[in-house]
Amino acid sequence: MTYLSKILTATFSALILFFPGIATSRYIVRPLDQAVFHNNQGVSYLNAGDAQKALFEFKTATEISPEYAEAWNNTGLAYLFLKQYDQARDSLLRAIKADSDYPAPYNHLATLYYTQGNYDEALKWADKSIKEDKKFSDGYYNKGIILREMARKTGNKTYYAQGEEAFRLATESNSRNYLANFELGNMYKAEGKIEEAMIRYKVALEIQPSASEVWRELGTLYLAKGDNNKAQFAFNKAMEANPNNIDAHLNMGLYYVQEKNYVLAERELTLARQAQPDNPKILFNLAYAKFSQAEDIRGRSGLDAARSLYQASISDYQALLQQVPNYADAAYNLGYAYLRLGDFPNAADWYQKTLAIDANYPRALFGMGALKLQDGDKASAVNFLCRFTKVAPKDLQASIDAAQKIIAENGKCK
Repeated sequence: MTYLSKILTATFSALILFFPGIATSRYIVRPLDQAVFHNNQGVSYLNAGDAQKALFEFKTATEISPEYAEAWNNTGLAYLFLKQYDQARDSLLRAIKADSDYPAPYNHLATLYYTQGNYDEALKWADKSIKEDKKFSDGYYNKGIILREMARKTGNKTYYAQGEEAFRLATESNSRNYLANFELGNMYKAEGKIEEAMIRYKVALEIQPSASEVWRELGTLYLAKGDNNKAQFAFNKAMEANPNNIDAHLNMGLYYVQEKNYVLAERELTLARQAQPDNPKILFNLAYAKFSQAEDIRGRSGLDAARSLYQASISDYQALLQQVPNYADAAYNLGYAYLRLGDFPNAADWYQKTLAIDANYPRALFGMGALKLQDGDKASAVNFLCRFTKVAPKDLQASIDAAQKIIAENGKCK
């Protein structure tokens, strides 16, 4: 049992839909110049993050020119930012009434319904925006985001395939849409298509070299492949682009753990914790860094030299589990830390607690099987190991082979 769970930052990805550029020159009835002035003022305020002032300017524009579709669309967008969803919907429908061929308000209605968790309705409006403009990249992008979330909620692979296609069409409709390339990369990463994911991340960075989140995700792929120098470069770029990128600090810390540079690992993980003191992922990896250092010292100087660091990691995992009782990875790692100290009863206890959280947690099943075999309880050992072989991922192949050998020598699976 020479494995330990660790968290590399998931893809994770913003769930905010894309708000396309606002100011255009598309009119059915040409608005008065004063209305255009106020609309453009609203755009400036909205880009500066002041949705309340923007809303007043957009409402002024629609008061001056009641058939000004773009201003109605922007009014709806301001209401969206202010989370006043009924008013947002009414304004966007008013924009459609003024110009039914204008794709943006359909797309913003997709954003509204997505935000409210109504994915079927959101998808319908995204499709309407594309129907109005077959080259509307923002509509394809939003459709991809919606389908991605539907896939996550349902596990339906069809939604993943459709989401990939939508993001691809977004990039084909607008070759400068770096967000669509980024999200396509995220989908590839989730599906294990590592080379394709890296290609899309690199394309996104060609378009937007300062995209911190893209550098971060590219770094996680390099780290997973064991290309630590490139991972370090990518994480450094992520932090240069956004010094407050917590995940970049977290992943850089894990990079240093792999390099056994525990001083710099602690520095990066501490920086991440300073920004988010109660983030379970950060606390988990601070504990993991101590455990990893204990393993390193044990290999060089023996158990007694490493004992205090094992105990420190145990304390950190226990504190984390008080905060997040159902954190299966932390419960398992706590059990494994006890195992490394030779405290088998506590190890078994925490493996059992891990299985109470997740009955199919592979490593805990294997660990329980090994402990039961050590205690001479062959029947229980075979039971746990049979359960393990049914759920173990391919990256645990060595453990699968060991389990199958033990099963063959001591019984059989039912």
